[in-house]
Amino acid sequence: MKNFKNFMALLLLCTTIFSSINIYSVYADEQIKIFIDGEQLMTEDTPFLSNGRTLVPFRAIFEKLNFEVSWVAEGKQINAERRKDKKRIRCNIQTIENKMIVMLDDYVTESNGFVNVSSFDVPPQIVSGKTYIPLRAVSEALGCDVDWNGNTKTITITAKDKLPTKKEIEDNTVITPNVTETVTEETTSSIVTTETEQKPVVIYSDDNKPVVGDTPGNILKDPNDPNHFDNIKYTDTYRHGNIGQCTWYAECRFYEVYGIKLYSYLLGGIKECLTNAPEHNDLKVIIDIDNIQSNTIAVFTPKDLSKSGHMVYVEYVERDSNGEPINVYITETNGPNTLNRGQFDPGYDGVVQKMTFEDFKNRSQVNELAGYIAANK
Repeated sequence: MKNFKNFMALLLLCTTIFSSINIYSVYADEQIKIFIDGEQLMTEDTPFLSNGRTLVPFRAIFEKLNFEVSWVAEGKQINAERRKDKKRIRCNIQTIENKMIVMLDDYVTESNGFVNVSSFDVPPQIVSGKTYIPLRAVSEALGCDVDWNGNTKTITITAKDKLPTKKEIEDNTVITPNVTETVTEETTSSIVTTETEQKPVVIYSDDNKPVVGDTPGNILKDPNDPNHFDNIKYTDTYRHGNIGQCTWYAECRFYEVYGIKLYSYLLGGIKECLTNAPEHNDLKVIIDIDNIQSNTIAVFTPKDLSKSGHMVYVEYVERDSNGEPINVYITETNGPNTLNRGQFDPGYDGVVQKMTFEDFKNRSQVNELAGYIAANK
């Protein structure tokens, strides 16, 4: 009798485990596509359906909507903030309490504030250590329009770089029972995306992250030609500024990715660039050094003001289950691996390096990490 009870308990345990795995794999196999203002959202972790709702990794959606986002491990909360003109919108998601608080105010005077508290019909979920949030509920709460195409399993979000009005936040119920994001038999309008003249942003996924030792930048017209000292040897993108310097490479790589010419902005030296960058609408500065982002310029200011400092291009950031940075992939010139100072050397400069985030922050004894220059997109 005892053996029979043990067998039944084991059978029940196995059934539960395999049922959970099967349910999640069905959701993951839906291959949901998400477009925000015509550009596809690429996530490291696959969105999935749960009770008619699409759940996505929290950091992916907030960053795509130009929010600064952080994870508070204590209490398992998500904080996100975005500013535009003199307005500020803040979002606090309390995963344990299944609660979302949206705050809209004037961040200069901190007046005319408005707060809306709501809950999700499908709460945030933690799967394999990753925190997923309901895409539609959060997007609509932040003032976006959301459409679902059941046939193509495509979600289209229209944000248009705007902050919601008080009325939009007040009218948002978060729970939208008449809309379920399931595959339907009905014929729905197809999603049409058109290429714009703007250069697409380079985004790496886990399947296409930078390879250590590779040179992602298209720097030389002929990479196999060692006689690269003449200016004409460089591609048009990199034929600017003081070739070989760390600022030259970081700014040209930024231009290669985003189409934004930093060197035309006269940001000043490394010591002034973090102060000068916010004067330009398509740039933003991240001062929180722990909030490192892919495809940004890391600025190391000199501890001794008589020195010059250093710039590094951040290609990619690997994160843990809480979204905290673990490893950083960078490219640079005039760094520790440089062969000749003030000169671009193939195989030494512009090559992908990987290091832990802690090592990255503390890699220099004469410079300290002061912040990041990012595209304001």
